[in-house]
Amino acid sequence: MESVVASARKRENKQRLISKLSRLSHIALLAGDNAAAMKAATEGEKLATESGFDIGRANCIKSRGNVLFRLGENAAARQAYDAAEALYQKVGDDLGRANCIQSRGNVLFRLGENAAARQAYD
Repeated sequence: MESVVASARKRENKQRLISKLSRLSHIALLAGDNAAAMKAATEGEKLATESGFDIGRANCIKSRGNVLFRLGENAAARQAYDAAEALYQKVGDDLGRANCIQSRGNVLFRLGENAAARQAYD
């Protein structure tokens, strides 16, 4: 994956690079490398914001939320999921919105807000 990111950097294909950084964040999180996951998500979010690539920005913000959730930073994770959901809504990505709503439900469940979590899951 790192080689794909490096290749995208060389070609200056920003949308591809942003997408690869979002995926790299996910893979790093699965591998237990929270720092690398956060670094990739943050870099992708910055590039997406600069280039106006809203779907890429939403994906990277959602990835950042996933890292924050893993770290137990529930309020920050919830803010990230809310921000990503708004961007997914803006671009008409219903699956992205649904994933954010489910993730927000996971945060609420962790906080013991079971009724609110259930609403998110429904």
